Amino acid sequence: MSYLTQELVKQLKEIKFIVYLRKSSEDNEDRQIRSIPGQRMDIDEQLVNKYGIKVIKPYLEESQTAFKEGRPQFNEVLQMTENNQAQGVIVWHPNRLARNYGDGGRFVQAMSNSKIKVVLSCAGIFENNPRDKEYLMTEFTRATRDSDDKSEAVKRGNRVKFTEKKQWIGPAKPGWLNFPNPVTREKEILEDPDRFPLLRRGIQLVLSGTFTPMQALYKL
Repeated sequence: MSYLTQELVKQLKEIKFIVYLRKSSEDNEDRQIRSIPGQRMDIDEQLVNKYGIKVIKPYLEESQTAFKEGRPQFNEVLQMTENNQAQGVIVWHPNRLARNYGDGGRFVQAMSNSKIKVVLSCAGIFENNPRDKEYLMTEFTRATRDSDDKSEAVKRGNRVKFTEKKQWIGPAKPGWLNFPNPVTREKEILEDPDRFPLLRRGIQLVLSGTFTPMQALYKL
């Protein structure tokens, strides 16, 4: 990461910036992240107003998860830099930009293609040089790794529940019902008295070899 010097501040004033704000309403990881108004306030106080930086308004706001590709506002950031409408990006923290390898790679590649000259954040400044691009990619990778680790932990927990407690995790499959036990407060899955007999009968008809799945459905 770079440090703000008088010369760098002078250079930043010649660059037009996009401000990208994101707080996902879908991710548990984002519960501790500053709200979008909070991110806006920090960016204005610590960067935009403090150093007189030129920004394109309105700021781009996003509430989608960054664990998956396809965020409209993030794509808009890349498109605007591709069209030379802006040459820099401001975010509250680098992990607001990407939590997956695809988006992280696209962003750093845009820097390598000289479409993005600098990334400003309240956590540091990333210029378009090999060292800073490596630091930025490390931030993206760390955010992705945290997500992957938590996903694996959840899967392990689900496997334990299934093998030891015989509990199916998630919505009940067709023919079954989710049932929260009022005594133990644990979620159970019970046979659906209306659909389970039909499902079992349909499977028996298909296994008999006499009926196709569609024929069994019509017979039921």
